[in-house]
Amino acid sequence: GSTIMRTHNRRVQAHFKQVLADRGVHLHTGAEVQQVQAGELMASDGSVLQADEIIWVTQAGGPAWLKDTGLALDDDGFVRVNPFLQSSDPRIFAAGDVCAFADRPLEKAGVFAVRMGRPLADNLRRAARAEPLQAYRPQRRWLALISTGDQHAVASRGALGFAGDWVWRWKDWIDRRFMRQYDLART
Repeated sequence: GSTIMRTHNRRVQAHFKQVLADRGVHLHTGAEVQQVQAGELMASDGSVLQADEIIWVTQAGGPAWLKDTGLALDDDGFVRVNPFLQSSDPRIFAAGDVCAFADRPLEKAGVFAVRMGRPLADNLRRAARAEPLQAYRPQRRWLALISTGDQHAVASRGALGFAGDWVWRWKDWIDRRFMRQYDLART
């Protein structure tokens, strides 16, 4: 693509470009790779990029086994769902990172996956009782707290973007609080 982190604002993109530069990472955008050999990448424009290390970063894709289900999938292999979280087979529901909304693409972000849980559970109960289903309505904007790997993080929401060690502590507190609810030793 033409930039990194395309779903985030320019300020957040600039921050991560700087983090990568500070760590000696050379970023090449708009360079479609045609061939990979030890220590080098050949791009579609004919350029050859020398590299000590090559890290292949791709978008998420649906698990391969979904292809054998007969369910309608999107181009990336995720289960297509309607607003009620139903697949092309109305008896089969999907939520979280495995699904893709036909009418509104959503980023693969934990905030969406977590918040689909309650509507999914409610609609499973409603379907079992032959009651009308209720649509899941994802939020239009969400807060992303993205760690840079060094106890520093960046917050991104719409046009807002800010960074700092305090953002990492905030992210860590939220993540730990969320995970505590699954700590079986505490129950």
